[in-house]
Amino acid sequence: MHFISASRKTDIPAFYMEWFMYRIAEGKAYVYNAYRQEAKAVSLAPDRVGAIVFWSKNYRPALPYLKRLKKMGYRMFFHYTITGQPRLTEKHVAATIQNIKTFRNLAEMFSPEQMHWRFDPIFYTQSMGKMFYIESFERIAQELAGYTKRCSISFVTMYPKVRRKLSRELQEDYPMEVPLTERLKLTAALQKIAARHRIQLYSCCQDELCAVEGVKKGSCVDAPYLSRLFRIPQMYPKRPTRESCGCYESYDIGFYNTCPHGCVYCYANVSHASALRNYKMHRADAPLIVGDVKGVVFKDAVDGLGEKNTSDQLSMFNE
Repeated sequence: MHFISASRKTDIPAFYMEWFMYRIAEGKAYVYNAYRQEAKAVSLAPDRVGAIVFWSKNYRPALPYLKRLKKMGYRMFFHYTITGQPRLTEKHVAATIQNIKTFRNLAEMFSPEQMHWRFDPIFYTQSMGKMFYIESFERIAQELAGYTKRCSISFVTMYPKVRRKLSRELQEDYPMEVPLTERLKLTAALQKIAARHRIQLYSCCQDELCAVEGVKKGSCVDAPYLSRLFRIPQMYPKRPTRESCGCYESYDIGFYNTCPHGCVYCYANVSHASALRNYKMHRADAPLIVGDVKGVVFKDAVDGLGEKNTSDQLSMFNE
């Protein structure tokens, strides 16, 4: 059995569940490698999938499909990003109050143990500093208490491309450097709030945050946890996607530059305009989310396992 990641690269539950169900019906999906211009098959048969790890900023459109998947016997785990950030930074993300309601509905449909709240990425601007994040975290944690036991945080890595994009999009509300001492202070404040609401705080790909008492190193695809939760064999090796990543082996079936949310901090899109173009090109019955890709070679592996996550992957959910 293997884990399916759906997906670090785009928001399948919000925008592409009809496509996903076509893949389920066919019994396989494809892991696309842009560098090699090839797509390798991975089995979606229920007896081959240990669990599907979903990632989203809005599960509301996916709820009817998730009910069907549950009846079909699929084991599922849900990363749900809710930050409370304004429209300025998360242009087309559903309102926080709606996402909280959907989060709770999803936890009731499945279980709090299958829910993972993501409060990331964190970055400071002239209008969003320490108090903004403390107040947002407190408000959301209070609403999610009892509906999840896990939360991940991380700070934006200010790559030159990211800084340019944030500066362009935010203009006078430009991004600010957050020194380690300040990151640790904010992390400590969030940890106290999380503990009060019986939520374990995890650091995603930033081990320095684990210096704060009570904060644990995160694993977004956490094989030991999923194996205990779903009572399946723990036979998955660690397969970090980048430095300090704690993830185990999985197969990501998403496609970069296809998410219409328009978040200004996103690494997974080249631009919002190009992501929208790709979204409009999408066909639910196509092997890949983006529809037809010129020159791609499809490979159906004999064992049906496809290609694993590799270290060159960036995520739109954990940066």
